[in-house]
Amino acid sequence: MFWRTLALVTGLLLTGCSNNDDTTEDDDDVHGDDDDDNVHGDDDDSASVVCVPCPGDRSIESAADLIDVAACANVGGGLDIMSQGEWLTSVSLECLESVEGTLQFHSNTHLTHIDLPRLEHVGITLRFQNNPQLTDITGLTSLTELTSLHIFANDVLGQIDALSSLLSVSWTLDIAFNPALPHLPGLAP
Repeated sequence: MFWRTLALVTGLLLTGCSNNDDTTEDDDDVHGDDDDDNVHGDDDDSASVVCVPCPGDRSIESAADLIDVAACANVGGGLDIMSQGEWLTSVSLECLESVEGTLQFHSNTHLTHIDLPRLEHVGITLRFQNNPQLTDITGLTSLTELTSLHIFANDVLGQIDALSSLLSVSWTLDIAFNPALPHLPGLAP
């Protein structure tokens, strides 16, 4: 069960809001369409992920939680991806457009890559903190303003070019203890 869940997570992360595999292999008919009726026990795993609003706070504590959040277009509260181990190496939330509270990636020991290509709004704080293997953050080109931004103690984070469209941070800007981060484009005098 663990490997099937991990394979499904990987499929969602790689394909984002759509998981189409329009092939004839394992279909229940000869038309080549993905019927996903599981009549013969061979579900194609091709049902599209529909981006939906998600009320309240969300927390990623397992692969199943990540699958659920992958479909969130708008999170009505905060979204916490914290203290995860070996299973979490990459996060790609292609549906995510807004988080009304705080969006934080904190203390994920094996997380190397974060991709948030549609994110336009974070209501309180965007935080990347103490992710020792995090090398890059991509997406974020639609994000133009924040209340608070914290990028703190990410040992191998080498660039934050994804934030190049950011025009203003109205409250707190804290970028510190990222030894591999050589410069901050757009923030230099």
